[in-house]
Amino acid sequence: MLSHPRRWPPRWRLQRRGRRRRRQRRLGQRRRRRRELVQQRRQRLGRQWRRHQRYRRGQGSPNAQGGGAGTASAGGAGGAGGAGGAGGAGGDGAAAGANGTSGVGGAGGNGITATSPAATSAGPVDITVTTPNGTSAVNSGDRFTYTYAFTGFFAPVDNPPAVNTVNAGSSVPVKFSLGSNFGLSILATGYPASRPVDCTTGGPTGAWVPTTSTSGLQFNNNQYIYVWSTDNGWAGTCRQLDVQLNDTTDHYANFSFK
Repeated sequence: MLSHPRRWPPRWRLQRRGRRRRRQRRLGQRRRRRRELVQQRRQRLGRQWRRHQRYRRGQGSPNAQGGGAGTASAGGAGGAGGAGGAGGAGGDGAAAGANGTSGVGGAGGNGITATSPAATSAGPVDITVTTPNGTSAVNSGDRFTYTYAFTGFFAPVDNPPAVNTVNAGSSVPVKFSLGSNFGLSILATGYPASRPVDCTTGGPTGAWVPTTSTSGLQFNNNQYIYVWSTDNGWAGTCRQLDVQLNDTTDHYANFSFK
């Protein structure tokens, strides 16, 4: 008995089946991707909720953001115009701030505030801490130090680790900026100063000696300019210049004399 040969589906039906399978595969991929996104969102919301709960329980506090000028209230805000300070640990915490400074965190208690003066000049200032029991006495531990926004030396002086090659006996214009004009009393006593150093290792070989200048410190076009008068006898030697400011920060530049 003869059997009939197998008849294959027509081509259009095979193509329709292929399209259907590809469509189902794409739909499955979309569903899996959607489930992954939902799971990630739930995890992110869970982390935010747990962080919020820790903050409410007083186990931690986010960095204080800019608050009022000069003072900050308990639990958090630092001074306007400055970076945030650390929040208090435990209770509602205490924070301190000042115009242009960072907030300083306190620990425990309600109604604790800290006040520091506005940044009119660099250097240490006293911080007054006030509690419900009264105002604390100021001591060396209740101090904050303002520093200048020194950004480095300008041309023709190169910043370390570069070594500036100049002629001995010439005048070197040392230019820098502090972001504003703070007057001409910004230098520490006896500075700028220079000392001899080894031209190979850079190690000091002598003591600091105050520098000399015919024009002194000047301010022009938002830059401080100090024209350093070098010595003819420094030919063939190397020296290091230190521009120390009255905020106790040091700024160095290296020189080789020919």
